Amino acid sequence: MAYPNPTYLMLNGSAPESGKEIPVKTVQVGELTVLSGAVCGCDPGPYLNSASTFTAPNGQHPVYVTTADVSKHGDGSHLRMAYLSLMFTDSPIARIDTAIKIGGAPLDEGQVYGAVVDAATVSFADASAVTFTPENDDWYTLSDHWEARMDDPSHYFQGVANVELPGTSPQLNMILCHSGWGDGFYPIIESYDAEGNVNGIHIDLQVLGDIPHEEK
Repeated sequence: MAYPNPTYLMLNGSAPESGKEIPVKTVQVGELTVLSGAVCGCDPGPYLNSASTFTAPNGQHPVYVTTADVSKHGDGSHLRMAYLSLMFTDSPIARIDTAIKIGGAPLDEGQVYGAVVDAATVSFADASAVTFTPENDDWYTLSDHWEARMDDPSHYFQGVANVELPGTSPQLNMILCHSGWGDGFYPIIESYDAEGNVNGIHIDLQVLGDIPHEEK
């Protein structure tokens, strides 16, 4: 079942939003370490320990954020994150499809797997991070640290962060960004190269394009 929403993954240029063309830019925000052959995509504060997991090759893979300039005059004063993308190869994207989570049931027409967001943040991490617990089970302090990193304009740019998960061995990291227009449900999709190989996994933050999906 092909993903029904038009996508503008890894784009630098312009794309439609609310009936007009707006500037769009894709920026690398570090690399993600994958050790377990899978990744999780979720809102990490409330949902890391219950996140869905998706197959991914082991290695160090670049992560990108596609930003959409929704400011009135296109001057960069109001950016929204449109996609969080984990790329496995640098091959061009030829096709998009829904991502099927590990152990997930087949999807009916119009359904997608994705990330439920209650803290305006999405992330990718190695799938083993679903068992992560911070020292003294202090999620509040850790979440405050993540938020501070995302709010630091000198750390890549405001709204994104590449953080280590403390106390993990081997060392794991997580890459986060603010989620589109805030809380909600965001589809997780896969991209394919011309030979039909999966070359990336992405969280569509529903800024560009406007086709609703049924949560799964």
